[in-house]
Amino acid sequence: MTREKIAQYNVKLHAFTVLEFIITLAILAIVTTLALPAFAQLQARLESKNIYPYLNTTLQRYKLHAVTQRQNVILCSTNNGQTCNQSNSWNHGILAIHDQNYNHRVDPTDPVLSFHHNSIHHGTLTWKGGATTTKIIVLQGDTGLPRGSMGSFYYCSDKNNQLSHKNALSHMGHLRHEKLNGC
Repeated sequence: MTREKIAQYNVKLHAFTVLEFIITLAILAIVTTLALPAFAQLQARLESKNIYPYLNTTLQRYKLHAVTQRQNVILCSTNNGQTCNQSNSWNHGILAIHDQNYNHRVDPTDPVLSFHHNSIHHGTLTWKGGATTTKIIVLQGDTGLPRGSMGSFYYCSDKNNQLSHKNALSHMGHLRHEKLNGC
């Protein structure tokens, strides 16, 4: 025998047959179909769980910024990262703005400090409260406190009412997390 023929006999083919491939795809489709609702519920639970730490960190950051810079800071909801929303949906993001003339309103000349993108897909985040008719939070430059801006963030889950909660903003600028039975 020649070397070529010996090499030919030693080669083993390792491949799937069409039937094995179809069975594998069918099993994968069944497992995916069964796991998808559980995965969506897991994502909703994680989103609900992460709202409080995210809001608390954002508020504490801008309380500190207001005091150290001795400037009022306005927090508002935004869709585009450049202007405040007229609606009360905080799902897309939070905009931090310097209130340069201390009028507790967002003016076109007030500079934007930063934009925090929210990725809320399994519920809605809204703000209720504050002394102004607009849906903003004003952190005062002398103390960093939200005088006149007390209220609550409400997270209402689309998937499960047990995931809904309220984060109340106190007069000292602290958030208190409370469960809600429904929205």
